[in-house]
Amino acid sequence: MGPERSRARRLALAALASLAVAAALVLVLVRVPGAAAPGLEDEDARGGLADEAGAASVLPAVQAELDRRLVLRSLPGVAEALPTGRGVVLGAVKVHAAGEPARPLPGVEVLLLSAQAGRSGAAPLRATSGTDGAFVFEAVPAPATYALVIQQPPWREVVRMGQAVASGHTLDLGDILLGAPTSLAGEVVDASGRPVAGATVQVLADRSRPDSLDLLRALAEVQAAGEPLAEARASAQGTFVVAGLAPGRYLLRVSAPGYASTFRGDVRVTVDERAGGVRVVLDPGAGWRGTVRDSEGRGVAGARLVALAMRGESSARTERVDTTAAADGTYRLDSLVAGVRYYVEAWGEALAPEVFVAVAEGVAERDLVLRAAGRVEGRVRDGVTGQPVAGAQVTLLGREFALMSASTDAGGAYVLPAVPPGTPLLFTARAGGWLPHARGGNDLAGQQVVAGATLVLDAVLERGGRVEGRLLGPDGRGVPYASVALAPPGRRMEGEVAAVTAVDGGYVLEGLRAGSHEVRVTAPGYAPTLAEGDGTVQVPTNDAVVRHDIRLVEGGVLEGSVRTAEGTPVAGAQVEVSAVAAALRGRVRDLVVVSDGAGGWRVVGVPSGVDLRVVARHDGWAPAEQGPLRLREGQRQSVDLVLGPGATLPRRVQDEGGRPLGGARVRWGMLGPGSEEHVQRGDAYRADGALGTRVLLTDREGRVRIEHLEPGRLLLRVELEGYSDFYRQDLVIPASGDASERVVTLVGALSVEGRVTAREGGQPIAGAWVYAEEDRPGAEQPQDPGRIRALVATQADAQGRYRLDRLPPQPCTVVVWLALGYEGQRQAGVRPGARVDFTLVAQPPPAPPAAR
Repeated sequence: MGPERSRARRLALAALASLAVAAALVLVLVRVPGAAAPGLEDEDARGGLADEAGAASVLPAVQAELDRRLVLRSLPGVAEALPTGRGVVLGAVKVHAAGEPARPLPGVEVLLLSAQAGRSGAAPLRATSGTDGAFVFEAVPAPATYALVIQQPPWREVVRMGQAVASGHTLDLGDILLGAPTSLAGEVVDASGRPVAGATVQVLADRSRPDSLDLLRALAEVQAAGEPLAEARASAQGTFVVAGLAPGRYLLRVSAPGYASTFRGDVRVTVDERAGGVRVVLDPGAGWRGTVRDSEGRGVAGARLVALAMRGESSARTERVDTTAAADGTYRLDSLVAGVRYYVEAWGEALAPEVFVAVAEGVAERDLVLRAAGRVEGRVRDGVTGQPVAGAQVTLLGREFALMSASTDAGGAYVLPAVPPGTPLLFTARAGGWLPHARGGNDLAGQQVVAGATLVLDAVLERGGRVEGRLLGPDGRGVPYASVALAPPGRRMEGEVAAVTAVDGGYVLEGLRAGSHEVRVTAPGYAPTLAEGDGTVQVPTNDAVVRHDIRLVEGGVLEGSVRTAEGTPVAGAQVEVSAVAAALRGRVRDLVVVSDGAGGWRVVGVPSGVDLRVVARHDGWAPAEQGPLRLREGQRQSVDLVLGPGATLPRRVQDEGGRPLGGARVRWGMLGPGSEEHVQRGDAYRADGALGTRVLLTDREGRVRIEHLEPGRLLLRVELEGYSDFYRQDLVIPASGDASERVVTLVGALSVEGRVTAREGGQPIAGAWVYAEEDRPGAEQPQDPGRIRALVATQADAQGRYRLDRLPPQPCTVVVWLALGYEGQRQAGVRPGARVDFTLVAQPPPAPPAAR
């Protein structure tokens, strides 16, 4: 494989990874805050006493809402994931009284409802709280999304939507407080300050980024992307109130027709406090409008369109926008965020999906054509016995990254009825207990999907290794309901194999690939496993069962308070404990709490013998940090965190003539631990992964002020239509005081366009991926290490035409990096504004792999 093709493969995997990360933010192992179901709450908090009407069951309304969400979140071509394993859900029911500690409430019935159960008519899952208020659901079908319901007069019912249960993991809901009034209030306005009536405000769990990427699971979980815990509509004055939220940390997603969807992270709600003053500003929307037609030019009525944001690996959220074409096929996707790259799929009944990936800039015209589809079917069987494998998840990534999946029936058969013609990019099959089967690249080069024809793709699954053992506490007793997972280093696309421990602490993990695996244990109250013997497990190449007992150590305790410099307690601050060493950050995780009404906080299960840092964050203050510090086994230590106002970074944005530029979008991100990989190569594609989620607009004078910044190095991006993007990675925020005002000068953007065709026959190569990367300055030229080089990518249309926009007037290299069946090609020293055509040489496909 030549260097260009090797680079093409790496970039293709990077593109897949970006898509998967945008989708795989749902089943992340953190505590999930609760919320009331839409239409079930009133202006009062749910914690109050129930009235007579409250005695009526809310179960029918909750079930209807679950069924509605199941339809809304389904992705065309991706089958609803069937339960393939079991998870555990646990928590405790307590009663809140102002000024007193919460007390356990025994004998309370807790229900779990799912859309799958409603569809099949199955009864809800039930559990009852014990004397300590604790409850547990030991075998919950997963992966699936549930609603938790508690009806316990005289208190108002508790309804928590969006409870995502992952196979092999425990969802700890923490304390569910009856009688605890909490709500979230705010307002939605546009850039000029006018209220946006009718804006939709969705409350989501504010989750951290998963530390491993599982592409196969991501494609199935994309349907639940960003499912809200609660929802509200803004009034005519733009105000909104979401009642009945559990104390915790949330993410707001606010959208309205014609406006860009906006996210507001780190929104906190605490007991007995109304989290008011949340002000969300909506920018004008971007995206596309046009008509979805079939190959004969007729509008496709009811065609569905789904747009997924493709963000960097540091993304903390998923953005998904759906719409449906009108009776004449016209559509409008106009609530996307300008400057963000989207994966957009259009789908019509019995037609092949059409996919494109592009950056949203304004509302551009774009018609889509859905062509006749091919069909892919086959069987999945055991490689030793030849017996069919039922319930296997089959995934196909078609041309232009169209996603399709299905489950095998009792005979091991599956069918994908509408697949775009061409060579598939990736074919996978997975089932519990077997090794993942994956074919891609050259392994599929001889396979073609033809419109109106059927392509047969079978899969033979090999049994994987087996590891079993017990998870033991410091006293030698088994630890129940903890998660034990094994992840193969270097094979991040496969993700991890996980299981929940039984009552005696026993666990069994099957379907493991031979080799070394990293052990990950999540057991609340215990320190994470960092010892050398417990850190890895070696799975042999033969069928021998590996016995691996894991003994947990007593975790330390960090506690303290969060206050301002004046001594005022700060409620609702997020306090996180993490490892200083980069190699341990993936294993020291989920040590996050929210400060209470008195500013107090407590983290248990802190590991000993490693350097740790403690960080407190709050919307209205700059973060505070303590560390590095070390604990002994079982040690308790007090750490007080003092939040300050932070520094301000003023900037003025102008053009090359010195004229102020209003309406420029400003984004930023602090460059601390974990962000090095995003800026070390110095190109825009990777640097975007280190940017935060907030966006500010410059005023008429071109000025903007970024407030509450912590000391350190900052990455800044400024963008405006018609200008090339501005990046700097060397801005230093002082420890005290404000940074001096600096001027950002935007230069006019140029483009490179051309056509990609085949050398033999001259036919256009539709869907070819092309990128332009700004050349590095030579040794004899002035060096600017703080500058981020431009990197822009796009896909050729049906005529093979491409256009790369937003380029600065600097020499660049233009590359065709992925064109299936053809060799890649590059051209260096291109001046933006030029035309670059590519004529590609066909690459003979290898012989199809022999059947095993």
